[in-house]
Amino acid sequence: MTRQTMALLPVGDRVVFPGTETTLELKGAAIDRIFEDLKRHKDARVALRMRADDTLAVAAALRKIVRLPDERHLVTVEAFERVVIDEIVDKEPIDKAAVSTAVETETDGETTSLLAARVHALWSEQHEDEELESPATASALADLVADGLPLDRKS
Repeated sequence: MTRQTMALLPVGDRVVFPGTETTLELKGAAIDRIFEDLKRHKDARVALRMRADDTLAVAAALRKIVRLPDERHLVTVEAFERVVIDEIVDKEPIDKAAVSTAVETETDGETTSLLAARVHALWSEQHEDEELESPATASALADLVADGLPLDRKS
């Protein structure tokens, strides 16, 4: 991805991994205004971030936006890649930032390969009926496995 400008959607304590699709519940007047604008664009992309001071986010495509009667939105997103928030370029109605693809540093050493093989083996033991795709990097493997973990998002 080249450098581009994206709206920064606050997702709070939700964790969204590249390569996954999820539905988020978002609310607020600023969210309402930005979705009205984004619905006009066929392939609208946003950057999902957890906290206002985060420098990393996840680029995602908006697949479906449903406005509920109580002013909340259910938003289905498909996450693509991690991005670096280079600079905030606009603050109204919601932060917009220039973002670029986050460079992932890979350790191709023996330790990383052994750990990735062990994670793959443990996943296979716990999910005998599912075939885990063979990701290209240890980072991609971590994203696949983490998305399937029963994380308690309340604590």
